[in-house]
Amino acid sequence: MVKIIQSNGTDDPAGMYAMRAIVQRRLAAAQVPEDPAFDIGNTLDYVCRMSGGHVRNLLILIRTACTAAGALPLTRRVAEQAVRGMSNDFERALNRPGFFEVLRQIERSHTLPGSDYDQLLLYNLSVLEYLNGTAWYAVNPAVRELEKLQPTRRARGRRSQ
Repeated sequence: MVKIIQSNGTDDPAGMYAMRAIVQRRLAAAQVPEDPAFDIGNTLDYVCRMSGGHVRNLLILIRTACTAAGALPLTRRVAEQAVRGMSNDFERALNRPGFFEVLRQIERSHTLPGSDYDQLLLYNLSVLEYLNGTAWYAVNPAVRELEKLQPTRRARGRRSQ
């Protein structure tokens, strides 16, 4: 895990830099310059944010976007399509009635509520644990996109992504 956001929802510049560097190293290994790889710079930032700082999720999102696009550059549209696919995968895994209430509690408090679901949600990466300094928890950004969590997000106001 790479801490790409602070617990208050703002970007962590060092974490975002590290995630971009991972992508840049992968592009260099494939002999692909970054400029033609992404349509605009904020597409890469969007994918990094939506990975939640989880490197495997970052690479899955990029691979999925590449498959959907068929050619470079990757656009924001195909990046969003890749995130929707990941969100749909999470929705299928979150099939117990109590999951979304626990996720709402974690979204509000950034702590685990002590429910029977805590460990399962961490294991399936619906909840991400950040250990830089004090441990805190966040709902995976792809899970936050699910319609079942939307009313909670609207009530609080959307965090910029």
